[in-house]
Amino acid sequence: RSIPAPPCPRAPFSDKNPFWYKFTCFTGGTLGFLINPNTPEDYDWQLFDVTGRNPDDVYSDPGLIVAFNWSAEFQPTGTSNTLGTSLRECDGPGVNTYSLMPTLIAGHNYILLISHFTDTPNGYGLSFGGGTASITDPKEPHLESARAACDGTQATIKLNKRMKCNSLTASGSEFTITPAVANVISATGFGCSTGFDMDSLILTLDAPLP
Repeated sequence: RSIPAPPCPRAPFSDKNPFWYKFTCFTGGTLGFLINPNTPEDYDWQLFDVTGRNPDDVYSDPGLIVAFNWSAEFQPTGTSNTLGTSLRECDGPGVNTYSLMPTLIAGHNYILLISHFTDTPNGYGLSFGGGTASITDPKEPHLESARAACDGTQATIKLNKRMKCNSLTASGSEFTITPAVANVISATGFGCSTGFDMDSLILTLDAPLP
């Protein structure tokens, strides 16, 4: 789909092979991040402020744009106040692959589009750092609720915040039941087969709860 990118003369661009990341700013400041291709490839990106908006509006409302970089160079790309000179870098060879760090506002919601212009399947690393903004929820993680299935062999756990799927062991060894009427033998996070974080999970028990 077409993505507006003013003032680039050849815009709109295409969200080819798109990956989307949504996050919240918890402490306002500058956002530093790096997209590092595993092999030399062309990755482009665009950042939007979607606070109070339908995320689909990024396709039609240029006012949601915070920063972007559509350079055609096969190099790492991202934001840097040392290497960047502008918040918006247009397409084409020879264009700087780094944009200036945008300033985020506390409490606002953002979407980062990463578009893979080359069709190779080698992937990339995405890391955040170097800026003064915080997009990490400072809330301490805790259980919010637990509910047993009707037959008592499983329990659904709701967490008070989203957490990384890889922080959950397949055996569910982080969880115990008191009194010890059953043991946890496995744990599965909701959405972990297609994403990297979760706010709910299912525990399987070795005996039904009374």
